[in-house]
Amino acid sequence: MWLPLLDTFISKQCSTHFIKHVFIKEVINNHSKT
Repeated sequence: MWLPLLDTFISKQCSTHFIKHVFIKEVINNHSKT
């Protein structure tokens, strides 16, 4: 019963983490350019 909910939570967390990772990478790239 709670498994789909947990799965949704995990995938949400993963996508958020991925977006954050990409964002940080972009910021680092921009800083190293200047």
